Amino acid sequence: MVNESQPSRDGHVFVFSPQGGQWTGMGQALYSADPVFRDVLDECDRAIAEMLGWSVVQLILARDTQDLLRDPTLVQPTVTSLQIALTELLRSRGVVPVAVTGLSMGEAAAAYAAGILDLKGAAQVVAGEAKLTMQEIRPGGMLAVRLGRTEVERFLSATHLEIYIGCELSPRMTVLAGESEALAKIASLLASHGVFVQGIDLGFAFHTTELAPLETQFKKYLTDLPRRTGLLPFYSSVTGVRESGSVLGDSAYWWKILSCLARFDGVIRSLIQDGYGYFVEVGPHPTLSNSIQEIAKSLDKTVQVRSTLFRGEDRLKRIRAKT
Repeated sequence: MVNESQPSRDGHVFVFSPQGGQWTGMGQALYSADPVFRDVLDECDRAIAEMLGWSVVQLILARDTQDLLRDPTLVQPTVTSLQIALTELLRSRGVVPVAVTGLSMGEAAAAYAAGILDLKGAAQVVAGEAKLTMQEIRPGGMLAVRLGRTEVERFLSATHLEIYIGCELSPRMTVLAGESEALAKIASLLASHGVFVQGIDLGFAFHTTELAPLETQFKKYLTDLPRRTGLLPFYSSVTGVRESGSVLGDSAYWWKILSCLARFDGVIRSLIQDGYGYFVEVGPHPTLSNSIQEIAKSLDKTVQVRSTLFRGEDRLKRIRAKT
């Protein structure tokens, strides 16, 4: 049974997903209909164009972006820009966060929402990741597995495959990362035991030491990030707990975002244990909401989770403001 006790802290926690929920047409209707969304997305567009030389707005408004939205050099800057515009649209409607978190590069938009990074700083972080994916590195990938970390590790211990735990998503979901051939072998093994697996087509083994050759270059992209404490509590998927906003001004933190284990299970546990219970997943399509519910259930807690957009439905879902 799930405990029906109410959260001890009122207000919404904004949760920012990484790439994965993107779809052709996302943001088009909002860009046409809502001046707040349009103005903020235009501002993001100018920042990304200055750093990377292409237009987020043109990509979002294009008729067919199916192939482009699988390109790792394009996806995260586009998703982050959409999330920043959605954040300001929500604020304009009275839906404001009382705390924030994100998974992986979703933390760039989370840092913006918390007042830790300004818009240009958030754009700089995701532009740095985009530049990283332009470099030569051994191809890899990621694999979502419908098992908790302990159960996954039992399977891995029976093999000699070089595979990493990339992300602890929930008590029932783990993401593996590594070289593509090794992932194919473990996927086959898991499937033969009736375990659900799903490939994540990113082209790189994020959250692993496979990225180590690119560390110095990546950090150079982020040498002048501002160091600000921010205005809201910021919960980190690197550590799984609340962190001071000042640590996000260090390029080493953002390198950990890319190359170290992502502790989404841990960070949502910390938020729930600190009394938060109302979550809004900010992104083009919910990819983390089920995991949040699974984590809450494992803690015998009840939470509410809302999402901003859904694939194929380009209108902001009604989310009631907390007063």
